Amino acid sequence: MLLKEVNKKRYTAAQVVETMQAEGYPTFKLHNHTELWKRLDAKDPAKGFGCAGDYKGTWVWFDAWLARVRAHCQEQGEKYK
Repeated sequence: MLLKEVNKKRYTAAQVVETMQAEGYPTFKLHNHTELWKRLDAKDPAKGFGCAGDYKGTWVWFDAWLARVRAHCQEQGEKYK
């Protein structure tokens, strides 16, 4: 039997940014986050990075997106330190 994760942990954009800053990327800002998701077309539901939130006009991100943003910060090295 295959189990499907129903309630994924969800993050607002601000929470993603706060997490990256707490992990040692203090200059990673909301603007950088917005540029990244637009460049990667991360709001495409087929990519599984997030979904429309419970409140209209909001978008929430999943752990997969958090991992992708973390990888981006690591790839950029000193840019966000």
